[in-house]
Amino acid sequence: MPILVLVLMIAVFFRYGREIDHNKTIIARYEPPHNLSPGEAGYLLKEKYEPSFISADVVDLAVKGYLKIRETSEKVLFFKKKSYELIRLDKKDEKNDNIRLIKKNFWSHCLKKAMW
Repeated sequence: MPILVLVLMIAVFFRYGREIDHNKTIIARYEPPHNLSPGEAGYLLKEKYEPSFISADVVDLAVKGYLKIRETSEKVLFFKKKSYELIRLDKKDEKNDNIRLIKKNFWSHCLKKAMW
């Protein structure tokens, strides 16, 4: 009896239990939500705000041309210290209220942090 169950479980494993072949390229086939920033979409999905959403919003603003991210590095002893500089670009077509709000709150938050 146990041998029969073992053979049955091995057959089920080979039929349904194999892992995905990770050597193949996986293509995401979905559309991002319209009129939502990545931070808003993440908040709706997770029902809480996480620091990674801020990073996603910064990259989204850079892709849309509202800011530029420049990598800077300085040498400290034997190591290179990498940091990033955010450069605000003046883009006049701020039709989207979300972008206007994110920009306003983001830069005011950065100024408050810089003051301390």
